[in-house]
Amino acid sequence: MSPSIPPALEQRLFAADPLDPDGILRTDTTLGLEALAGSRTLVNARTLLAALVDQPEKATTELKNLNRAFVKRMTEEMAWPPGYSEQVWRHSRVLDETAVPRLFILRHLMEIAGLVNRRKGTFHATRVGKRLLASERAGELYALLLRTYLGRLNWAFVGTGPEDRAMQRYCVHALWTIRQLAENGATADEIASHLAV
Repeated sequence: MSPSIPPALEQRLFAADPLDPDGILRTDTTLGLEALAGSRTLVNARTLLAALVDQPEKATTELKNLNRAFVKRMTEEMAWPPGYSEQVWRHSRVLDETAVPRLFILRHLMEIAGLVNRRKGTFHATRVGKRLLASERAGELYALLLRTYLGRLNWAFVGTGPEDRAMQRYCVHALWTIRQLAENGATADEIASHLAV
């Protein structure tokens, strides 16, 4: 059930730049918040942006991370997988940003995307972040987060494995393959077997 890829298309997929909005990776920037409500990353990015628009937050002195009070607040307000919040609290009595890896990674992703910045020891939502916080701009925010994740964030920062730029470089090819397999009725296990390296 492996998808047959014409050589010219395969070459375009391998050469695809996830940052190019006119490239082969397409995102629908007109999607509204309701259509994207299932994306925890989007929901949590909007939660973080809204909090920073209301009140910029002081960074910690040593590591320049989000402060503990703000981390606690985000842990309570953000949408997490079932049991995640409890797991985080089980391992820490006080929450530094690094004790909440999903928040830590999201904040870095948002900095790289230009949505959040740190000036004079304080985290702020940028002009772009404030503009994309509007619910009618949810599709644009999602596209920016996705493209930044695929094309600019070093995946070694996210996972526990070594840096693998080749894997990241060919992510558009992998996404196309997943979509083709899924459209042809492949199960998650069958898809995984095609993508295993």
